[in-house]
Amino acid sequence: MKKVILFAAFAALALTSCVKEATRETAPRMQTVSFEATAPETKTLFGSPDGAKYPVFWTNNDQQVSVTLNYNSTFGQLDLTRSADNKTATFTSSVESGLSEYTFVAVSPAAALITVNATEKRLNVEIPAAQVSSASSPDEKAQVLYAESATFNEVPEKVDMPFHHITGYFHFVFTDYASVLGEAKVLSVSVTSTKDIAGRMFYIPSSGATSANAMFKTISASTSTLDNVWVGLAPADFSNETLSLVINTDKGTISKDIQLGASANLTSGKIAKLTVSLEGCSLKAPVRYNLVTASEQLHIGDKILIVAANNDVALSTTQNTNNRAQAGVTKGDGFILDPSDAVEVITLEEGLKPGEYALHASGEAGYLYAAYEESGSGNNMRTNQTLTPYGSWTISIADKQNGEDDDDATGFTENVATLLAKSSARGLMLYNKASSLFSSYMTTSSLLKSKVSYLHIYRLDKEADTTPRFKVSMPEANSEHVVSTSAAAKDLEVYVFGNAAWTASVSGTGASLSATSGSGNAILTLSIPENTSETATPAYTVTVSTTASVTPASYSFTVNQSAKPGEGGIKVGAVLWSESFAGGAANDTPSAYLAKATSTGTTVYDEGTVTYTQNGTSTKLYNDGLIYLNQTTYNTAAKRQATGANLMNLLVAKSGWWKIAGIPCKGVKKVQLKYYSNSVPNADRTVTTDTEGVTLGTVSSTDYTSDWDKKVIVITYDITFSDTFSGEAFNLQFNNTSTGSNIRVTDVTVTVTEV
Repeated sequence: MKKVILFAAFAALALTSCVKEATRETAPRMQTVSFEATAPETKTLFGSPDGAKYPVFWTNNDQQVSVTLNYNSTFGQLDLTRSADNKTATFTSSVESGLSEYTFVAVSPAAALITVNATEKRLNVEIPAAQVSSASSPDEKAQVLYAESATFNEVPEKVDMPFHHITGYFHFVFTDYASVLGEAKVLSVSVTSTKDIAGRMFYIPSSGATSANAMFKTISASTSTLDNVWVGLAPADFSNETLSLVINTDKGTISKDIQLGASANLTSGKIAKLTVSLEGCSLKAPVRYNLVTASEQLHIGDKILIVAANNDVALSTTQNTNNRAQAGVTKGDGFILDPSDAVEVITLEEGLKPGEYALHASGEAGYLYAAYEESGSGNNMRTNQTLTPYGSWTISIADKQNGEDDDDATGFTENVATLLAKSSARGLMLYNKASSLFSSYMTTSSLLKSKVSYLHIYRLDKEADTTPRFKVSMPEANSEHVVSTSAAAKDLEVYVFGNAAWTASVSGTGASLSATSGSGNAILTLSIPENTSETATPAYTVTVSTTASVTPASYSFTVNQSAKPGEGGIKVGAVLWSESFAGGAANDTPSAYLAKATSTGTTVYDEGTVTYTQNGTSTKLYNDGLIYLNQTTYNTAAKRQATGANLMNLLVAKSGWWKIAGIPCKGVKKVQLKYYSNSVPNADRTVTTDTEGVTLGTVSSTDYTSDWDKKVIVITYDITFSDTFSGEAFNLQFNNTSTGSNIRVTDVTVTVTEV
């Protein structure tokens, strides 16, 4: 009897399993089980409809299914053998005898099964966002089905496994399109919903319950015709839902929104046939993104797509906790037309150094950055409003050899884009095809040969950017363009960004620049000599200017050099040590922060060194804005978006402490410790020293005058060194012996008041 698929719901499929008779043994042994699909209502090709019924058949493309035992161990992906009439298929596997029970679960296609969960009897399956529609059926990869057997106490002789569809289906029939298309050729149709319709989802067969794992709201189906377009998707209630359809052609796009009815509940196995008239629609000129084949084609201000080189997916607008989701795209020969709204459009901005780019995401998302240093583990990529070194990327384009598991492992992928945040230990951006996400990895990761895919960059088609750009910065300068340095000879870097010609000069005896003119990006070296005077404090001014029509056209930076310490040691007014936690990342411990190259808030007299320690990992950096100084604007609902000051504070945890060892103090009699906090010192919140001959005396605390809406307190301690003290350094420790609350500390300074 011929088996068919019903229009409203797909009929069940019976499978049988034959086990050869064998003498039962006490010890476990392996028995071969043969599964036979006796009807073709599984992962199939839809046949021509007979009224409202669609016959289905096994196809040449169906080579494997995934089979698990007891929702736990798996036989892996088993090969299929089809019958001559395509109505049956068999697959076999060895099964261990002697187990307490046997329940078999099969999923088709094999690649759709990601994981199983024995405790919840749950499947984690994936519905592709990029599909290929045929004239008569959905993409075989988008027909996700499962079969579950009864439970047996021993290896059964016969297993009946009815297959059921997990996915539902949209069948679009477009009308009135000939005059709209004209000579344009159809490339694909994308479907966008407010529901999650593709990606990875959890499915519990016993109840039919579904939940999102890593899902998205757009599916792109490649097709050359509009007569019949099929899409496989996650079941959902689409009652009163509006679907946004975009028809992509070689000459532009046609957009159409359709309103579904009040009872449009698409259940598993159901086909919803939707007739869509394009009368009154028009063809819109395409938005074209071209494949980037050389890094020289990229400019500041470009709009780009980050795309998997060997998969039809791009970086999505969906920011997961530690990575970016994928979104489907339809690739042409070196171009992508009209990507869906789910695809992230990145704007290239200047990075922190010449030759580096900041990847600014759309909307209010901020900058993509490699987040390994925040968590200390994992392959993480997040988004932040503030540009940090971990979000400053180099981009290079070159051909690369394929990974070991690629179809052509000995071949090469052309025009591979390498995006690398060099300041991060895991700063290489890649597409993880095993997990369907984009993230950042180690450059030597073993994943490079198995689970990940190279990237391509597609650039919005436009004329080359000729708008003049010019900016100059010094990493060590403050907001007033001033650098303070010791009496020692020193080389400082000056960063020049842009595409304009420039000239540079420096004033001050003995100072020099590595270059006095140039064009475009450059890193200049400013060299200043040693100051041998005990009284003079020379200043040097470096100026970089352009004649291009930009504002500002000139930048000046002043370098103030300290006097050389005399026989009496350090001078009054000298800053022995200061810390503002600038350049830190949330959840860094003080010791981890100090070890970073980005710990730009640390100053030690005469370029000396200090050591930070703390108890455990609870005492750590926080950017919650509880202490926030010298702000120009702020947003109380989203303090991390405030501008004008460093938001990073140190959270000294309850029952915690932070110790600073090695603060220079040779020849000093008195210093003042000054810092900002959200808490007044008391018996539980103290500063102490374990250095003999050093005494912490008078402490004062006053409110910090600010328009900030939080309570900020400025605290000072007078510190005295005894007449017999002859050491060259001393230690301080911030203590919080309270068991009830944490405290915050920032902008700590130790200044000489008497020598």
